[in-house]
Amino acid sequence: MKKDDNKKKIHKFNKKSDFFDYIKNKFDKEDLILVHGSTAHGRIKNYSDFDMEIHGKKVKKPYYELIFIKEKPVLVSIYFKMYNKGTKTKPPNGIGIIKGIYTDKIDTQLIRMYQEGRYNQKEKLKRECQLIADFCFKYFRSKDRKYLQYIQKRIK
Repeated sequence: MKKDDNKKKIHKFNKKSDFFDYIKNKFDKEDLILVHGSTAHGRIKNYSDFDMEIHGKKVKKPYYELIFIKEKPVLVSIYFKMYNKGTKTKPPNGIGIIKGIYTDKIDTQLIRMYQEGRYNQKEKLKRECQLIADFCFKYFRSKDRKYLQYIQKRIK
């Protein structure tokens, strides 16, 4: 198998905890891994999405991946921030800790757009594809047509 074939592979997991173990291993050098929203503690549904933050020694560009959990397609979006040491505290409601120690200095505001660094055309295109997939997943879950309008805006 070529090196790039592994990048194209869609990983399959039997349960959410297997996926969390995969993320912990993939980003083992990072200090803190958080997951936002209903997927932090709730059940995985068709077209769920994981909005995650990784806090470490340096800010990186966002990471996206499409996976399956129990044959259900799931979109993974990970944003990177600097880890801020402080006093250990409980995270806000709706945020789960996958790895590390949550402190009172952690800013859990999700980074939704590229805010750090410069991005080439390939990276901008990757972000647009992620947004379209995210809006498709939201439409499939909710049947709310506003998400189709967001997609239409990007493809026209």
